[in-house]
Formats: sequence, C-alpha cells, structure tokens
Amino acid sequence: MLKKKTVSTTDYLNAVRSEIAERRSVQHPIFDYLNSHDLSETQMHFLFKECFYWFDKLPIYIARTANLTKDINLFRLMMQNVADEVLGSKTHQEIYFEFLNSIGVSKRAVLEHSPLAETRALNRCAEQLYGSPPLQMALGGIYFDETMSAIMVEKMDHALIRQGLGAQQRHFWTLHIELEAKHSDEAEVAIFPYLETAMDCNLFELGINTLSDHVESFWDVLFGHLSTNP
Repeated sequence: MLKKKTVSTTDYLNAVRSEIAERRSVQHPIFDYLNSHDLSETQMHFLFKECFYWFDKLPIYIARTANLTKDINLFRLMMQNVADEVLGSKTHQEIYFEFLNSIGVSKRAVLEHSPLAETRALNRCAEQLYGSPPLQMALGGIYFDETMSAIMVEKMDHALIRQGLGAQQRHFWTLHIELEAKHSDEAEVAIFPYLETAMDCNLFELGINTLSDHVESFWDVLFGHLSTNP
C-alpha cells in the first residue's frame, strides 16, 4: 500500500480505506455466524461483555493521541472525536450499559466479568498504539479503528435485528453507524498532512496492521467460543 511519488495522498488514502474494508478483521466470519444462528442468552451475554472491554477506554486512549502533536487542527479533531463519545446528556459508556441491561446483563455483571486474554491484549494494543510516538503509527491505528468501526457497527446492527432485538435495544449500534463514518472522515482529514514521505506511510501502515491483527485475533477467539459453546 505504500504511496508512490506519482500517487496523490487522496488516492493513497482512498486505496487504504478500500483495503481496510476487505480485511478479514473487518469482514470476519463471526458476522455471518451471528446472521445465521440464534444465539443463546449465555452467548449474547458473553459476546457483549467482551466487547465492553474492547470499547470502554478508547476515548481516553484517543485523547492521549492529541498529546503527541502541537498541531492545533489535529488536536481539535481528536478532541472532537472524544467529545462525541463522552459529552452530551449521556456518555456512550452509559448508552452501552443501557444496551447490556436490555439484554439482561447488569452493570455489576459486566464489571465482575474477567475478559479473555485476547480482549485484554487488544485493549493494551490500543492504549499503547494511540498514546505513543511515532504519531503516524498512532494515526494509522486510529484510522483503522474508525474505518473498521463504521463497517462493524452496521454489521452488528444487522446481526442484532436477526437476533430479534428492537430499535430501542439497538440504539447504541444505530447511533454509531453514522458517527463512526463521520469519525473515519475526520481522521482522514487529520492524517492527510502527516503522509508526506514513504517513511510516514510505512509507519502509518504499521499502525493499521498492528491494530488489525489484534482485532482479527479478538474476533477469532470470540467466534471459536460462540461456535463451540451454545
């Protein structure tokens, strides 16, 4: 995917976005499984408690990325991303807890849950990647996250419709369908000035690949658990 001198940054990022959309970490077979099997209550609870430990601290990690730059435009875009998640009448964590409660999972049950090793590894990866230099690598992780999430939340919403959940129960997911697409577009604007050299692009792609590999491992282990523990 490395950008050649003859390729504009716009064309390069369009190619990167298209490539991300086709990755196994994004088009994972777990979504086909969720759309073709009726999950038990136990399976549903397990899946979404694990997702909580992936999603919950991401706004904090993204806020740390803003500290890697003195570029006010990049700082503002990162902070707007965080604001979308934690400001307003309810934080998105609170909305996720409402989703969990609607499927029979209490906040206490979530906080007492011990996440899988792969889930903890994914969380650590995001924490380290977003908050550590080089900036281009951190931005690669965020760009993958936002681009992947825009696709993932729509796939999950379709799966939850298949599982029989109504619109109110699915609010967390439907809320993020447009929001994640917005964040992906904003991340692209923020990243644009930082992809001037082949080294910049190499670091950017390293960030993408690092997070993508962890997301794929996360879905792999959850898929294995769901398919063998009805």
